[in-house]
Amino acid sequence: MANIKPMQEYGRAGVKRFGGHIQAEWLRKLTGKRGIDVYTEMKDNDPVVGAILFALELLMRPVLWRVEAGPERGDEEAKEFLEGCLYDMSSTWQNTLSEIFSMLPYGWSFLELVYKRRGGESRDPKKNSKYDDSRIGWRKWGIRKQDTLSEWSYDKDDELVGMQQRPAPDYKLLEIPMEKALLFRAGGGDANPEGRSMLRTSYRPWFIKHNIENIEAIGIERDLAGFPVMRVPVEIMSATSGPNKVIRDQYEEMTTKIR
Repeated sequence: MANIKPMQEYGRAGVKRFGGHIQAEWLRKLTGKRGIDVYTEMKDNDPVVGAILFALELLMRPVLWRVEAGPERGDEEAKEFLEGCLYDMSSTWQNTLSEIFSMLPYGWSFLELVYKRRGGESRDPKKNSKYDDSRIGWRKWGIRKQDTLSEWSYDKDDELVGMQQRPAPDYKLLEIPMEKALLFRAGGGDANPEGRSMLRTSYRPWFIKHNIENIEAIGIERDLAGFPVMRVPVEIMSATSGPNKVIRDQYEEMTTKIR
């Protein structure tokens, strides 16, 4: 090919999306808000899934996180400053890790970087700091919950530039630029910002087990409580029109809705 421009990008990542909505998941039940609701039910209602996720979090929380200085002059000072920032946030580093690890069930977690000027101790939690050097540090890495996602923002070159959300309590549309955020993903090594949930391959067996448990519970309830019996006059059951037909339809609907 002639006239190739080395600095120009010719291809595209190819992530399936419609506007700011990712369409990489082929199972529609697990896309967007519906997928988040399914994974929430799995982690909150299934004892095995919930226990495994809780155990993983307990294993990762006590891990010692440290910053290593580079060989250049001044790197040691930079290391101390960075470590100081990590452990000077309004939320503990362990709690921040818990928010980051929410990427495991959902595939991704999005945290906004909120800053403060380190001006020493203060009654205002937004200004309180262990340090009094007037340097800019992190106040917190604020979680932006997965179920608040409205859509992802992209530029004309397919680069992710931000996240739009509608959070409670007012559900107003907000946009967080990537320059002020950290996006963590579990799996999904491609350009998909939603990564891949560690529960994805467990969905089918969970779905089958979930429905079998419901059917078994209904069966046990029927065995113990029996069926209610409704006696309807013959003139209503034989009606094909008029008020009796309306009443008959209501009785039939009541009967068919018995679990």
